[in-house]
Amino acid sequence: MHKLHILYLTLLFVSCSHQEEQNSIQQYFDEQEIKHLELLMNFVRNEITADCKSEYEECISKYFNQYEDLPANASDIDLGISKEKEKELLTKIDKSLFDKIWIYCEGSKATSKKDKRVKIKSLCINSKGKFAELLLSTTKSKDTLQIYGKPFEYLGDYSASMNSLLLKQSERFDFESKREFLLITIHLLTLNYPEETF
Repeated sequence: MHKLHILYLTLLFVSCSHQEEQNSIQQYFDEQEIKHLELLMNFVRNEITADCKSEYEECISKYFNQYEDLPANASDIDLGISKEKEKELLTKIDKSLFDKIWIYCEGSKATSKKDKRVKIKSLCINSKGKFAELLLSTTKSKDTLQIYGKPFEYLGDYSASMNSLLLKQSERFDFESKREFLLITIHLLTLNYPEETF
């Protein structure tokens, strides 16, 4: 009888945790937007585990283990996510949802020619959007993610340290948590999006 009580309490706790997590996403996004977010999460999940024949957790570990020796200031990282498929997918999500997550940033960067710079357009997080609010709320409420969220709080965008934490210390994240996998998904999609020169 005692074991049944423990089992019941465990199931109740897991069920409540899942419901609480779902409700926390619903504080920021409506039902239709959540369906689109799930499309994004499924896309990333499929891309990063595509060539892996092991269990899901092992596939995730293998994916992130390849970045163990990545220099802290690395740029143009090959994430193994199809840029073409990503761009196509992003055209299919609702524009208002896109705007709650991202904005296009313009800047410039040096080329291989001395003193030559080119203008670039890239994908950045909308620091005033609903996703930014979710990111800050999630990272403040979990000890292992506070170090990940702090740079975003100050910069309003992903920093090299956030990239490094995600790619090299992925164990800080709970991949079974919908909220945390959403953070991972949006970060990877933002990093992976191809810069355009003009």
